[in-house]
Amino acid sequence: MTNPACSEHRLAARSLGADRVFRAYGSGSVEYGMRYTFTMASLVVAVTAAATESRDALMTESARWRDFARRVEQNYFRVIDVNALVATCRNVLGSTANRSEVDPVDLCIETALTTLDRESSYVPPKKYADAKAAQPLVGIGLELATTKPIGQPLTIVTAISGSPADRGGIRPGDRILEIDGLDVRALNFDDAYRALRGAAGSHLVLKLERRGEPAPIELSFTREAIQISRVRARRLPDNNAWVRVSFFAENAAAEFLKRLDAVAGPDTSGLVIDLRTNPGGSFDSMIEIASLFCEPGFQLLKVTSRGEQKPVLSVDAGSHKWLRNVPVVVLVDRLTGGGAEALAQILRERRKAKLVGEATAGAALITTRFDLGGTSAVRLATARMDSGLGMAWLGEGLQVDVPAADTKGMEFGDSNDVSIAAGMRQLLAYRLDAHR
Repeated sequence: MTNPACSEHRLAARSLGADRVFRAYGSGSVEYGMRYTFTMASLVVAVTAAATESRDALMTESARWRDFARRVEQNYFRVIDVNALVATCRNVLGSTANRSEVDPVDLCIETALTTLDRESSYVPPKKYADAKAAQPLVGIGLELATTKPIGQPLTIVTAISGSPADRGGIRPGDRILEIDGLDVRALNFDDAYRALRGAAGSHLVLKLERRGEPAPIELSFTREAIQISRVRARRLPDNNAWVRVSFFAENAAAEFLKRLDAVAGPDTSGLVIDLRTNPGGSFDSMIEIASLFCEPGFQLLKVTSRGEQKPVLSVDAGSHKWLRNVPVVVLVDRLTGGGAEALAQILRERRKAKLVGEATAGAALITTRFDLGGTSAVRLATARMDSGLGMAWLGEGLQVDVPAADTKGMEFGDSNDVSIAAGMRQLLAYRLDAHR
C-alpha cells in the first residue's frame, strides 16, 4: 500500500522541482513512520523524471513547437523526419531538467536546428519583441559574427564605414573579450549584443584580442546613431575602380549602381569587386547585381529544393551595359558566404573573373523566414544553390584562383590592402593578354 505521506511529498517534489526539494528536505534519508524509508537519491531521481515529463509535455503541447515542426516538415529543403527532431528535443530536456531558467521550447527549437544545418536560425520571443520595438540604431557601428559559443569571444566581421568603430581603429577579425569590464566569454550572442548598445553620447571601452598582438588591447568609443551603408567605392590607379559590398540588403543593387557611378563609367579599364566578409543577404538583390554583368537569360545558378532543381536566370538590368564587358576581379575570404559566394562563382563562370584572396565559407543554402505565431520566428534553409555549370560549394567553399594574404587588420580598401594590390595585378594581366 502506498504511504500517504510519501504520495503527498511526491506531489510536492513534482511541483517544486529538484533544486527546491533539496532546500526543503535537506540531504540524507527521509523517514515516514516505522515502515517507509527512502534516500534522497531516489527522491532526486523521481523529481528529475517528473520535471522532464513536465517539460516534455510543455514542448509537445506548445503551439510554437508545433508551428516550427510544421514549417520544417513542409518547407525545409530536404525531407526531414520530425519524429527525430522530437527525440532530440526529449534528450536535451532530460539533460537540463533542473535548469528552470531555460525555456524548454526555445531550447528544443535551437537544438533541433543544430541537427539540420549551419545556416538555419531561430529568433526567440524576447529577441523577436526587441526587434519589433527597435529604435534607430545607436552604437559604435560593428558588423558581428552571430555564431558565438559560450566561453568564446565575440568576433568582429568589420566596422561600418564612417562609424565610431571605423574611426576608432577596429579591424576585421578583432575579437571582443570585455565590454566595459564585462567578460563577453560568459555571455551568449544576444546578451553580448545588448551590452554593446546604449544611449547616444555614452562611452564604451572594449578589450580586444587582435591577431599579431601579444596581449589584449583596449579601445574607447562614444556611441552615436549609425547610418548603415553596405556599399562603398573608390577609384584605383590606371583607370580601375573598387566596389565593396558588405551585405546584400534589399536595396543593394540600386546602391551598388549609385556608388559605382561616382567612380566609374564606360571607359573604366577594370573593376575590383570586394565581397570579403560578406555573409550573403537578400537573394533577389544578389541576382540583380549579378545580372548587371551578364546578358539577359543566362543561367546563373541551379536551385534545388525537395529533389526538384530549377534554373535561376539573369534578368534584364537595363542600363550600364558596359558592365557586361569590363574585366572583373573578385576579392573573397573565409567569411565570404551564401549569396556572396554565389555572386563570386557566377562572375567566375560567366565573366571569367578571377577570385583573389582565401577559400570561402561554404555556405550555399537559401534561407526563408517564417513567423511562429507572431511571437517568434525561424529562418529555415528552403533551397540549396549550385552554380550554373553545376559546381557545388556547400560545406567546401570556393577555392581561389590567386591566393592573397588577409589584410592583417588593415581597413578594407586602404592603400595597404594586399588583396586589392593582387587584384590590380590581375587586371593588368588581363590587359596584357588582350594585347598579345
